[in-house]
Amino acid sequence: TLQPWHIKPQHFTISASSGLLPAGRYAVACTALVGGIESAPSEAKFIDLPDGGGISIAASGTTAQVYISKANGQSLYFQRKVSPVATGLIDSVRDDTAPMRFAGFTAPPAGHTICAVGSQLAIASGRFVYLTAPQMPHLHDPVSGWLAYPAPITGMASDGGTLYVNADKLYAVTGLDTTEPAQSVVLERPAVPGSLVAMIDGGVCALTDRGPLIGQGETTLPARDSFAVRGVAKGAGVQLDADGDRLLLFTRRGQQTTNRLQAISARGDE
Repeated sequence: TLQPWHIKPQHFTISASSGLLPAGRYAVACTALVGGIESAPSEAKFIDLPDGGGISIAASGTTAQVYISKANGQSLYFQRKVSPVATGLIDSVRDDTAPMRFAGFTAPPAGHTICAVGSQLAIASGRFVYLTAPQMPHLHDPVSGWLAYPAPITGMASDGGTLYVNADKLYAVTGLDTTEPAQSVVLERPAVPGSLVAMIDGGVCALTDRGPLIGQGETTLPARDSFAVRGVAKGAGVQLDADGDRLLLFTRRGQQTTNRLQAISARGDE
């Protein structure tokens, strides 16, 4: 069964009530909880309370996880779950629980190529690679979760920890789950578009103008002195396992017709 990739932000309302909260301004945000998966937080709402106040929260659609700040605070912390058929009352705020994460995150953009890199997804669209949050394939940071290239991306593959991107050159990117990813140039010229694929044993391979390229920790061109490809607009590659023998096969023809099984987003993007 196909399910929506993105979980929509939680809709909720708040109102003042009686309780034990000190006077001040409180920030309230909610996430939707669907099948054990948490959405990105909704935009925070603010409420000013007198001494002895409380906050009533009503959620709609699905179960909400409620995050609230201390009086006049900026950090929000988990308080409780609220079902869509009941109203939740907050009369005290804890700050020793899980802090709210992923504020400002959105659904990842649609793309033409997707591959897994560790606990993240890399999604190629035009000249850009969009990255999902680690272990959160439905969330994307629009501020820093992307890479840009000078030319359209014509191939992408991963060996598990390294992402290979074929654009104006062939690049290798590591540390995508850190705040400072590292990028290096594997080849000064791009591989044949469409030929960059992951191998069975975890490496990657591609067809280049100097023969097959093998990437397993380091990249090699085993046939560079005896092989040359010229003027190939697009190709394809695959690794086959036949009775323990693993073969690399490449074609210089590439995809000729539209793939009728391709995924289409709600916007109509491929």
